[in-house]
Amino acid sequence: MKSSNFMLMAKCTMKLGCIYYVSLFISVSAFGQFALPKHQYDSLTQLLTTNPHDTIKFELYMQLGIANSQVNPDKAVLEYHNALKVAQKMNDTPRIMGCLTTLAFLYSHTGQSPKSIEMLLQVLRFAEERNEDTSMALAFIGINYEAQGDYKNALHYTRRANTVYEELRKNKKIQIDERGYVAGPHQLGVIYEKINQLDSALHYALMSYQRISEKPLDNQFTFFYCQICNLLGTIYSRLNNADEASRFFYIALNKAKEVDYPIPMQESQVGLANYYLIANKLDSAIFYAIPAYDGAKKNKGFKIMQKSTQILRLVYEKKGLFDKALYFNDLSIAARVGRQHGRRGRSQGWQRCASGEVDVRDGEVVARGRSHGRRRTELQRAGLGWQAQVRTRRDARR
Repeated sequence: MKSSNFMLMAKCTMKLGCIYYVSLFISVSAFGQFALPKHQYDSLTQLLTTNPHDTIKFELYMQLGIANSQVNPDKAVLEYHNALKVAQKMNDTPRIMGCLTTLAFLYSHTGQSPKSIEMLLQVLRFAEERNEDTSMALAFIGINYEAQGDYKNALHYTRRANTVYEELRKNKKIQIDERGYVAGPHQLGVIYEKINQLDSALHYALMSYQRISEKPLDNQFTFFYCQICNLLGTIYSRLNNADEASRFFYIALNKAKEVDYPIPMQESQVGLANYYLIANKLDSAIFYAIPAYDGAKKNKGFKIMQKSTQILRLVYEKKGLFDKALYFNDLSIAARVGRQHGRRGRSQGWQRCASGEVDVRDGEVVARGRSHGRRRTELQRAGLGWQAQVRTRRDARR
């Protein structure tokens, strides 16, 4: 979901305090694990017991939280809350806001959007009391509601954020982050696409594309450029405009490869795989779906894993290779279980489904564990896809 949006919010919370910690946490979340060597970690912990100064304690707790953000999120939450208590004791509002914002990022990163919203509403209240920029807090609240599937509130907060941002942008005396100029309509396009208002989605996605085309594609904007092109590819695909869909997917894929951004690269590959599936070019669909799955598996991108394996299931069903179709069907269900479990417990959910302990029903699909040797008739009884369903019902009538 949303690592590009999270990075934007991190970079844009200058007035919310503790931007250094928020930016570092997001860079850790987006680009890989970060762990201090044990002797350095132990040294930070030791300093907490020997240094009585609140300012230093605050810094140490924040550093410990960042060090644990990927390797032990529960421990990171504890350290950030310790830092928050110190900031509250100091009555230091910018530090309090920084802690709350960092906790919000961590809760979002671990699939706990309601807790993230709770933190951000406090940040929003402080920002309003201090007459500071509220656009980024509002936007991030909208992102969290979108992650929950609450699109009504997502639209409400995203529109509020855009209104505040546009007003600030008109004030030439206030320096603001230009990425909000691009990200605002992009996020509206994302929401409208999800609620199937495709004309509105296309309107805002094209607005975002036009705005980013005016900017130099440096590190600040390249990630968004890929995401916007992928969004346009998705929308055009749903509008049955295959030429435009493939054009934007290829633009995103090439740019993502150029700068080595794995997430938008995998999204482009899934989009192209689906495009070739619809065009009945099955080998080309496999060519793009396999690397999308392999790449997403490395960083536990369960959404991409689910989409790519769904495509591969359909491809192999069309080819008549039902054992392979069943294999990818089971992987798709395992990925869906992983998404439902959230980042915590995802590996456990994956193992339970893959080992056959979980019986998951998804519409017409029923699968029990991974099985490579089922015969065609057994596959049909398992209910794999509409073609198998139709054949099974026809055979039953006979």
